Amino acid sequence: MRLLRVCVVLCAAAAAARAQSPVMFPWWEGPIVRDLGLTEAQRKQIVQTVDESRERMAGLRTTAVNAENALRDEMNATQVDTRKTEEAIEKVITARGDLTRAISQMSLKLRLVLTPEQWRELQKRQPPPRGMHGPGPDWRGPHDSARPRPPDRRP
Repeated sequence: MRLLRVCVVLCAAAAAARAQSPVMFPWWEGPIVRDLGLTEAQRKQIVQTVDESRERMAGLRTTAVNAENALRDEMNATQVDTRKTEEAIEKVITARGDLTRAISQMSLKLRLVLTPEQWRELQKRQPPPRGMHGPGPDWRGPHDSARPRPPDRRP
């Protein structure tokens, strides 16, 4: 029963980690910046916000990757220690939550720099979310591509 709980938590954590919240792609580094019609003041504010966040984001990403690696090591152990594995799960959840919070807070700061029209244009150009059925590896696994996919339930 505990192994089932661990598997459920891992699946939920993986899905949450892959889910995209609004404007989590680095649009400020791409050609879209030209198309949004940003003023010089907006550009400076965006650069300042990103620069102020860069070091913190790097640290949070490192923490999340380290937590995920530690969890993977626990799961791959010959003898799984439930207590250590559950602690590792909690560290992954905390690290991912901290990273998501920081990204969302930076996204809010960037959103506040944009006009409503610029925001709408940015939303139109946002890549599709990478959820359980989006681009990239999905729940079926790498060798299961012959099996049909479940219907896409996204709106």
